[in-house]
Amino acid sequence: MYKIANRAKSLSSFSFAPFGSIKKFYMPDLGEKIKEATVKAWHVQEGDPVEEFQPVADVATDKLFTSIPSSHTGVIHRRFHEEDYEGQVGALGLEIEVEDGEGQVE
Repeated sequence: MYKIANRAKSLSSFSFAPFGSIKKFYMPDLGEKIKEATVKAWHVQEGDPVEEFQPVADVATDKLFTSIPSSHTGVIHRRFHEEDYEGQVGALGLEIEVEDGEGQVE
């Protein structure tokens, strides 16, 4: 994590991850019959370090308001949408750079 965190400031200018791999973060399933959600607030910016389970966004639907946690520990590589984006469950939201080997099954 230290190696990635030190590169956080320059990370967003690169389209590759020389020290790690990129994990895609999708809008999770929010419950039965919920197909869309609106990003009300982001808690991370490109280049920010993030821990697994740390809240990265607040989302709202016509039925709920909730925080969405990160699925990985790493650095935010790319954020695909701004606040007030209304999108489908399963839409790509973030790319997170992780150290090689993080999240792999051994």
